[in-house]
Amino acid sequence: MDAVSAIVNCDFEAAESLRGSLDEQQVSDVIALYLGTADWGQKDIAIHLLQDCEPSVVEAVMRDALQSPTVETRALALCSLKNDFAMFERFLRNGFVDASLVDAAIESEFRT
Repeated sequence: MDAVSAIVNCDFEAAESLRGSLDEQQVSDVIALYLGTADWGQKDIAIHLLQDCEPSVVEAVMRDALQSPTVETRALALCSLKNDFAMFERFLRNGFVDASLVDAAIESEFRT
C-alpha cells in the first residue's frame, strides 16, 4: 500500500510500515493530501508518516497539526518543529501522552 492510500483508508498499520521510507514525491503527495483535507483522522496519519522528514520540509503541516484534536499528533508536531524527538518522553505520564503537558509546551513555544 502506498502512503496516500494508507492515509485515505485511515490504515495506521500500513502507515507505520511506510514511516521513514517516503521519497520526495511521496512526501509532496502526503503534504498535498494533508492540506486538501479537513478530516483529522487522515491528517493525524499524515503527520505520523511525515514525522521523520526534514523539519523544514514539513514545517507548514506541523504547525497546522498543533491544532489536532489528537494529543499524540500535537506532540509529534511539536517535536518535529523543535527537531527534538527526545522531548516526547517529557509528555508522558503513566505511559500515556498527557494533553496538559503537550498544550503547555505548545503555548510556551509558539503562543507567548
